[in-house]
Amino acid sequence: MALLLGLGAASGAAGPWALREPARPSEIACLQIEAATAYRVFAADEAHPAGAGPDDRAALARWMTRTLGRPALVPDLSAEGYRLLGGRTLTAMYGPAAMLTYEDPRSGRITLYVQPMRLGRVAGIQRVAAGAVDSFAWIAGRTGYSVLAPPGESGDALHGIASQLRDEMRL
Repeated sequence: MALLLGLGAASGAAGPWALREPARPSEIACLQIEAATAYRVFAADEAHPAGAGPDDRAALARWMTRTLGRPALVPDLSAEGYRLLGGRTLTAMYGPAAMLTYEDPRSGRITLYVQPMRLGRVAGIQRVAAGAVDSFAWIAGRTGYSVLAPPGESGDALHGIASQLRDEMRL
């Protein structure tokens, strides 16, 4: 009997904490998880880093616009030393996403990940931890953006590219 009372008291004492829901990640954290996963899977693929080639930026932008259901641009990062390898559409937790892959002369790759957001809470550019990927993300106009690079890329340079893209993406 004493054992039953002891177990009951212990379970009752832990009850309120045991029933608590785990904290939900922020919308920008969810965006970053999706973007980092896509980066690790596709940007590292030497043979097929993109589904659609870079030859026709206008067609690629139309394809992304149609898939995402909102206007999309294919930025030119040649001034920063990156050439477009191409883009691909992806599935995300709540619908479509797109990723553009760029490469520099040293074969370093960065990606721009774009995803419609359910809530669309505006968030300024912020460095977001994404495991083995350096990244900056922001949410504007119910669209989430993330710029990702391999670890060790200059954070200042990546932040500069993210800032330029944010300004260019204001459609």
